[in-house]
Amino acid sequence: DPEPELEPPRARRFDERGRIGSQDTDPSGDGGEGLAASRRAPDVGEGLAPSLRGGEVEPRPHDRERWDSERAFWSYLDEPEPAPLRRADQASAPAETSPGAPREAPGAPAATPYPTPAPVPPAPIPRPARRAAVQNRVLFDLETHRSAAEVGGWGKAYRMRMAIGVVLHLEEGRFEVFGEDRVAELIARLEAADLVIGFNVKKFDYAVLNGYTGIDYVRRLPTLDLLEEVHRCLGRRVGLAQLAEETLGDSKSADGLESLQWVREGRLDLVEDYCRKDVEVLRDLYLFGRRMGYLVYRDGEGRRVRLPVDW
Repeated sequence: DPEPELEPPRARRFDERGRIGSQDTDPSGDGGEGLAASRRAPDVGEGLAPSLRGGEVEPRPHDRERWDSERAFWSYLDEPEPAPLRRADQASAPAETSPGAPREAPGAPAATPYPTPAPVPPAPIPRPARRAAVQNRVLFDLETHRSAAEVGGWGKAYRMRMAIGVVLHLEEGRFEVFGEDRVAELIARLEAADLVIGFNVKKFDYAVLNGYTGIDYVRRLPTLDLLEEVHRCLGRRVGLAQLAEETLGDSKSADGLESLQWVREGRLDLVEDYCRKDVEVLRDLYLFGRRMGYLVYRDGEGRRVRLPVDW
């Protein structure tokens, strides 16, 4: 059989910048100029805002302040470490060749070498300190004047305003009820406690109090949030009503929507009873979990399941 003819080599040409372009594969006919242009690195400033490219738009004041701060920070990191300070009486002292070498002053006789210190035995390893017993625990709940829909969502709980707040001093078994005019006293009770116990207290109750003071009480107060503990152990949230019913055989006396309706009607006495009942349920759940080491809930298939807790 005759040998197949070899395909002639493709003609190549160089453009004025020395780039290679193929006549057979260059449908644009520009000698690869368009392809090369698409492959070149972008110019500095492409894709940046006009204020960053140095165009007509002047940098905004806060941008200039941020840039100045960054330059100062990197300049600080590039600075060499300062030399250690020396006392005036050490400035002219000769360097010692060894720890036991004598120090000689001009015109003075040689001093006796320092004696070698005895080895110091290692310090004993301290035993871990036992956790101090909590002496002042308070359980806390509050109800609000406004709903989440009225203030623009749950993320704006600081606008809801407290209607009634209830604190239970666990060691004393004593309840205290606070209206909005006594919110400062309520906060003082929480700050004086060794531990504040609540249910969703970090995301809701503390956010409501933040609307009065601007303080982040999640960082400020030692807190045990039972909802947070349940979520950490279970991976999902379970309401206070379900935990109370399955664990204690008890239930809440109402819900938040009913409480808001009572606030609109001026029945703060009913709001107080409802809030106080929630604190009682919270107390019983906390003590049950502390004593028994578990709570009870229903899983997705309706089965009653023990949830281990440790507080």
